[in-house]
Amino acid sequence: MNRRPLIPALTAAALFSLLTLAAAEEPPAPPAEAEQMLTCCKKFWPGLQLDGKLCEQAQQWADHLAETGKFCHGKNCRENIARGYATPAETAKAWRLSRGHAANFRRSILAGFGCARYANGRRVWVARLK
Repeated sequence: MNRRPLIPALTAAALFSLLTLAAAEEPPAPPAEAEQMLTCCKKFWPGLQLDGKLCEQAQQWADHLAETGKFCHGKNCRENIARGYATPAETAKAWRLSRGHAANFRRSILAGFGCARYANGRRVWVARLK
């Protein structure tokens, strides 16, 4: 009985399984709003790079804040939050003018952004940073 043809088939199946698992773990592409915020923030902090996983976390926190009506920082993360600003440009400028928020960006290389609306229509912005 020849088992050689079975080995390449098993190897191909194992490789397919690994690739499928790796693809499933990748976060979705950042939304266009995150790209716009990155463009605005890079005017002040040119070294920032967008990170999909941080965008996913930032969006989840922004959604949570909007759903609960709260305005507070998450735990165990470096982040900036803002509310009431209509555009990414206004928000980035406000963060630049705040000593603490600007320092968070200066210490970071990776950034993820999220935005959601409270029931009253005001926006809440979240920047998760590493």
